[in-house]
Amino acid sequence: MKQSAPEAAFALHCRAHKLNPVPEFKFHPVRKWRADFAFPAHMILIEIEGGVWVNGRHNRAQVFGGLREVFACCFVGVSGVSLHA
Repeated sequence: MKQSAPEAAFALHCRAHKLNPVPEFKFHPVRKWRADFAFPAHMILIEIEGGVWVNGRHNRAQVFGGLREVFACCFVGVSGVSLHA
């Protein structure tokens, strides 16, 4: 899947700091939920949310509510970080 500009910028900053997040990380054994990036060894999920003015997928009310469900259902002990572009 093609990265958005904010996702590419995040990946670039990670590489600059010698960090290696896993892109499009599948984190639920049954549902097809993915985080934009993850650091599985540290149990951290990263979700880059699109700009509010571009009507991106993550900004639509139905999807935004669904994303809250996803983060609420994360495994116990997993940290979820939502970054807004």
